Amino acid sequence: MQLDTEVDSRRWDKFFPTDQQGPCIERMRDTVAGMPGAYCMVLSSLDGMQLARVINREINTSRLAAITGSLCGLGETLAKELGQAEFRDVMISTNTGIAVVQRVPPPGDRMVLLIAANHESNVGIVSAQSRWCAQALGQAAFRPVD
Repeated sequence: MQLDTEVDSRRWDKFFPTDQQGPCIERMRDTVAGMPGAYCMVLSSLDGMQLARVINREINTSRLAAITGSLCGLGETLAKELGQAEFRDVMISTNTGIAVVQRVPPPGDRMVLLIAANHESNVGIVSAQSRWCAQALGQAAFRPVD
């Protein structure tokens, strides 16, 4: 599978040490390549700015980054209104595929990860792989300075 990778280094450097770019992108690539039907992974900031992408087909990832930031905010608000703690992810299942928007855990909790797959995969696999990748990215991120 041919994967196209793009990193916005200027934005990336605000969230990660420079030496973590290669390992983090490799983790994203491995996740997409190893999941049946996966075709898109986008790492973005909570304010909807794309940091990195791994895709195997033409797709507007800048637009997806903006949408995932908003969707994460909606998910957090919904969880809070329901009295549920610690928002983790939003899953979207359609007739043709699955998407998971995953909040990256601390210290990377200023980021959101989107992964999309067709129905060759299933919700459990997409969710678990998204969580695994988000945890690795979170561990590599800078600790926020107060």
